[in-house]
Amino acid sequence: MAGGGQLTVEAPDFDYIEKEAGIHTRDAVQTLWLVANDEAASRRQGVREAIERIQPKAVIESPSADQNNLNTQFSGVMRFDGAVSFNLTGLQARPEPTIVYLVVLGAGTVTLKNNSGSSIDRNRILTFSGGDVAITTGLTVMLMYLNTRWREVKWA
Repeated sequence: MAGGGQLTVEAPDFDYIEKEAGIHTRDAVQTLWLVANDEAASRRQGVREAIERIQPKAVIESPSADQNNLNTQFSGVMRFDGAVSFNLTGLQARPEPTIVYLVVLGAGTVTLKNNSGSSIDRNRILTFSGGDVAITTGLTVMLMYLNTRWREVKWA
């Protein structure tokens, strides 16, 4: 069953169905029952995933080395508290459009590497300037996942 969920549609009396209508009818009803429960489990899983994606969530990181294809865990805010400076070459791809704020509160500088080959194509960051961007203590950068890339947002 999808998502490993519990059965939600009450089971019919398969022995009675077989006795009254035959084994083939019982098998057909059993198949429909399994499909109905599988579909319900898939729907529940989809709802759980949607809720996780839209709930505000912050993840606190303190990397001690460069980060390629960083997992944002579907958060809207990535807070970096570490004292070690590092390069960030990409974030794991998300549904379009997704916005993530990168906030540096630690002493280490986070350098966004523009279109770095250290991350896979769909996870790369494109900066507004086309060059690397250093985020120092107390600064925030907004990235939007659009057209298969994370893009730095600049205000006009």
